[in-house]
Amino acid sequence: MNILITGAGLIGCHFAREMARRGHRAVLYDVAPNENYVRSVAGDTPVVKGDIRDLPALVDVMREHQVDTVFHSAGLIGPKVAERPYTGLNINVGGAIAVGEASRLCGVRRLAFASSFAVYHWDLPPTAPLNEDFPTVQNNFYGSSKVSCEQILRAYATTYGMELA
Repeated sequence: MNILITGAGLIGCHFAREMARRGHRAVLYDVAPNENYVRSVAGDTPVVKGDIRDLPALVDVMREHQVDTVFHSAGLIGPKVAERPYTGLNINVGGAIAVGEASRLCGVRRLAFASSFAVYHWDLPPTAPLNEDFPTVQNNFYGSSKVSCEQILRAYATTYGMELA
């Protein structure tokens, strides 16, 4: 597989390392990659500097690297979304839209989204292990952005025949 990994943080870099170990080609895409961290975890994985909301740049990277799979982990986390909600939601939700659209335009067949346990409504105590039917969050920007991304990417996958995880 040729994999575009959005976000060169903890999850993205470790995923890149694992994919390389399994014989796949990956490229990391991040607005402000920490080169020392990337190299210490993901080795010589190529890194492209870019904003997740930049549709033309995403399309260019996907075409240049002949991407068939996208692992989307880029975005703001936790309270950073609430510090400046307009910007935080724009990055997370707008980024998911750009990833979905670039994937559609480039014929990507597999799309994985790194969501968060923050999507769940933790004020309702679970009575069994959580599954996809557990109620989702209603009261914070980060969790709501992740739920929105899940729904948007599900719509892209269903409409355009992509596999979504």
